[in-house]
Amino acid sequence: RYEYSFSELIQHVTNRHWIIIGVIVTHLVSFYIYKINRSLWEFVSVDEALRVTISVIIADAFLYGFFLVVPIYRLSKSVLLIALVFSITGILGLRIAYRYIRLRKKISQKTEKAVIIGAGSAGNILYREIINNDKYVEMVVGFIDDDHSKKGHIIDGYKILGNTNELIALRNKYDFSIAYIAIPSASKNAIRNIVLKCQEANLKTRIMEISEISNKSSIREIAIEDLLGRGEVELDNSSINKYLGGKRILVTGAGGSIGSELCRQIVKFLPSSLIMVDIYENNLYDLQMEFDMLKRKNSELDDITMEFIIASVIDQKALNSIFDEYKPQVVYHAAAHKHVPLMESVPREAFINNVYGSYRVINACIDHKVEKFILISTDKAVNPTNVMGATKRIVELMVQAYKNNGITNLSAVRFGNVLNSHGSVIPLFRKQIETDRVVTITDPEIKRYFMTIPEASQLVIQAGAYANNGEIFVLDMGQPVKILELAENLIRLSGLKPYDDVQIEFIGLRPGEKLFEELVYDAESSRKTDNDLIFIAPPEDVDVQVFEQAINELKEKVENDIDVKKELLEFIYRDFSNKFVS
Repeated sequence: RYEYSFSELIQHVTNRHWIIIGVIVTHLVSFYIYKINRSLWEFVSVDEALRVTISVIIADAFLYGFFLVVPIYRLSKSVLLIALVFSITGILGLRIAYRYIRLRKKISQKTEKAVIIGAGSAGNILYREIINNDKYVEMVVGFIDDDHSKKGHIIDGYKILGNTNELIALRNKYDFSIAYIAIPSASKNAIRNIVLKCQEANLKTRIMEISEISNKSSIREIAIEDLLGRGEVELDNSSINKYLGGKRILVTGAGGSIGSELCRQIVKFLPSSLIMVDIYENNLYDLQMEFDMLKRKNSELDDITMEFIIASVIDQKALNSIFDEYKPQVVYHAAAHKHVPLMESVPREAFINNVYGSYRVINACIDHKVEKFILISTDKAVNPTNVMGATKRIVELMVQAYKNNGITNLSAVRFGNVLNSHGSVIPLFRKQIETDRVVTITDPEIKRYFMTIPEASQLVIQAGAYANNGEIFVLDMGQPVKILELAENLIRLSGLKPYDDVQIEFIGLRPGEKLFEELVYDAESSRKTDNDLIFIAPPEDVDVQVFEQAINELKEKVENDIDVKKELLEFIYRDFSNKFVS
């Protein structure tokens, strides 16, 4: 205002020092109201810039109004404007400079280079987390996005370098070794393709997730599920809610991999009660602690009565007591011995638990007027060559034999291996990689169907809505996966190289094991449901009288230990139609 005549300015200020004091006090009061004095300069942001701007404008507006009403001093409008600009730029400039210096110091301490795949809002959030959080040792060199229109644009000074098809070339150019995937809305297939491209570029890969419960983001390592699973499946929630919502639901084998996930999915439909039965107390206790925590976070679950009961499905007295007290309307039967090699050595135990246990649960359902019974079956029940598969096939036949009971709607759901279930191949491979650095595979050509635990459980629940009378539902498992390729991928996800860092040995097929599993006996006769991932196997003619007579004979042979495995495998190929009834 005084054209940089500092002598005139000093004289002006000296003569009116009381006004300067008033101006300073007014601004300090405004800063205090807007908490400018309490902000951390390290985290200056748009919000703080707005608060500083508003507080300065309000202080100056108050001063201007005051001197208009009390004309003890003629305040120049240009002085007011100049003071406002200098105040805002000075206050914010200091903070921004401080933050910039701190940020550059942090970045200089980072030891690795990384890129963020996904130049959207999630990528921007992740970038800020990486540069501000000391637990990350990477510095971001840029972004990668498959939207070609974004290429060359800049986010916070960092360029969008290119797309995922250029990963190898970009890695060679910018020398980064880590890729963070920050696309929470991407489909499972899209994530899988990105992960495979990162593997081709030999990049360590991590992924950003946003929790459904807390809406908070987190970073995790890429899991094998990201390469094999299909993620959330589309469910007809209205049809499921009709048979689960407000109902009394019982799950046997509730502590197991499938049983526990069934329980997690079931509570989403708000049943009136959920009765969880298992013989193994440790798993059931873990599930109880999980649901206690979930109830504290979600008040909707307070109305669900949850019971955790230790009991065996072969204990008829315990079953009757449970059914009498809790009167379930829908029963999911997941309790079973499932490990193929183990059951080969104890076929009698496999029969007692899998077959006779199921027989007793089905009878308890009919006796206590349960509306629906849904059996969890397996692809090993198709043309079985092992004890476990044979016992599951017998229970499938049992479902068809008793389907016309007039009380309980019986059905079965058949699917292949689930990833990361107890005792499955994935945890075994992980342990071998961590300890021995040698992965053992039975045969280089062995293949299996895989599905994630949530996928399988969701589809089981959906199949229950379609169940009408003795159907055997078959889940679409996608393409079978070579166990060798699975092991190689798992080794790479561990940051190691197959055959260099970790050896792969072939040990030969185990007793009862097949190279390939099947999902149906007659694929052409299977029919679709409203869900593209659920099919219905062709119905079979199983007469209840013939079946009961045969099962009693089998039980007697098992009790007398008459070559149990041979009897089980022969039993499943018998003709159970009524033409053999005398």
